[in-house]
Amino acid sequence: MTSQVTQKFPPVGATAEAPLRALTEEEIATYERDGVVLVRKIFPERWVTHVAEAIDDMVTRPTPYGRLLSNADRHMYSDLFMWKYSDAFREFVYHSPAARIAAQVMHSQRVNFLGDHMFRKDAGCEIPTNWHTDDIAWPVAGRQAMNIWLACDEATAHSSALQFIRGSHLWESARATRLSGATGDDRVEAALSKLGWKPSEGLDLSQVEQPATMRSVIRAAFHGVHRRLEEEMACAPLPNGQTGLVSIEAHRDQLPIVSWDVEPGDALIFSLRTLHYSTGNASETGTRRALATRWLGDDTRYAPTTGNLPVFWRHGLRPGDRFGGPLFPQILPDVVPGEGAERFAGPEEADPQIAFEDLRARVEWENEASA
Repeated sequence: MTSQVTQKFPPVGATAEAPLRALTEEEIATYERDGVVLVRKIFPERWVTHVAEAIDDMVTRPTPYGRLLSNADRHMYSDLFMWKYSDAFREFVYHSPAARIAAQVMHSQRVNFLGDHMFRKDAGCEIPTNWHTDDIAWPVAGRQAMNIWLACDEATAHSSALQFIRGSHLWESARATRLSGATGDDRVEAALSKLGWKPSEGLDLSQVEQPATMRSVIRAAFHGVHRRLEEEMACAPLPNGQTGLVSIEAHRDQLPIVSWDVEPGDALIFSLRTLHYSTGNASETGTRRALATRWLGDDTRYAPTTGNLPVFWRHGLRPGDRFGGPLFPQILPDVVPGEGAERFAGPEEADPQIAFEDLRARVEWENEASA
């Protein structure tokens, strides 16, 4: 299916197709209460095949994010914003049932696309995905922000099925405030070493080469991302009296951790605020591929911080703005044709100078807010 995509002009109207079925009232209530719900067989098989092929294709030609986040030697591949490069992922954003599922879950008339994130853990991958929430990486304020994690392969506890802390999306978390004290925490250093990361080393924006290069911008941007993650890992309070997300594994029996085996076509739907985790893939032969697409509803606003992921494309937003435009396009109730014009004209390569300017603006906005 991926080789058949030829559309060159932005779609018009409501383009997202219907899912195989509507969610039940019980499924929606579970999402609202627990922050996560498993929905079985909601995507047509052709979309599952489409996504699986697209993931395998992007492994061979990663974006700048993929080159940073993947580790081929350890059988783990991760990438972001693939829709800016791959027509197959672009088609999923505009035409798959995902946006309609998001609209029903969030009770939202308007649905904007936030971003896509692919995962492939091949057999023998020993890299875990540490406990985290997705909200710290994205410039979003508001409750109507969610993930649809589409399984392309079977996944079990043995082969990297996702695990969640039920109800954690409702915790009064330190994510709402600036944390401090993560520096020098041995638990954090040990956890990050399993990922192949080192505790963050600073690169001030003034040190970024001009004109900006991809390497220097990514180093500067991910310093903020890693620092924020390290703060969460060391300092975020847990309801069992422990401190730091690195405390979760040692106290699993004190927390409401849930997980499910999934089959191709199943979807895990969860809030950007829900804590989640996965192990490596201990199976001998099976690959675990999945696509997470992130969606925004009526109440969300643009709220960037220096701890968010770097973005390499212009978006034209300022703090407090509704989402929209070429980077965060509206999908429902109707597509806004002008928002996708550049992307439908062809792939959009990452621009490090745009990312540098965006990082500089974030710093200025944070300084204004704290003045």
